[in-house]
Amino acid sequence: MLEVVFNSVYSDLDSQRIDLEDHSSDGLIKQESSMIRKFLEYRSDKDLLLKSEGGKPKLKTAVASLSRELLDYLDCFELYVVIDLDGGSIDGIIEDIDEELETRSTTNRASLEKSGSLEPASPFLIQDTVFSYRHLEYEIRFITLEYTLEDVANIDKNTDSGEDQRQKVRNISQREDIQSVLSEYT
Repeated sequence: MLEVVFNSVYSDLDSQRIDLEDHSSDGLIKQESSMIRKFLEYRSDKDLLLKSEGGKPKLKTAVASLSRELLDYLDCFELYVVIDLDGGSIDGIIEDIDEELETRSTTNRASLEKSGSLEPASPFLIQDTVFSYRHLEYEIRFITLEYTLEDVANIDKNTDSGEDQRQKVRNISQREDIQSVLSEYT
């Protein structure tokens, strides 16, 4: 659904999508690594790489594993993590990612820490963080929804068809508050 949001806000966006929910695990890591590497190449014609993880546990692991790999490309892009909080807190997610980084670090400790306060930008909450590894640092911006995108769009997964769900997301993507937040923060 995030692809629908970004394509609605940025009509000329050329995106590439990795959706882990739609693939078996056989060869997935190789395919995912290949897509990320191609996206990061200077010749890439894509503006946005959307990586769907299928839940917070997978997202936390993905952010922790990708963060160090992306250090070589700091001057090429900005990293945003868009996540539904499902009524939880961003603090818990950042702490879990930091713990995951700690378990992956051996001699060079990587960390993720909040920088600045949580900024309300209805219907989103924005939290800037700093990822540190060795002597390098870069910002990762978390764009969160307090509950879910489906809640904001008033989607009923039991009765709305896939196209109806996408249309509802397109409709909310045109709301001035959402356009404003995404234009300002991405």
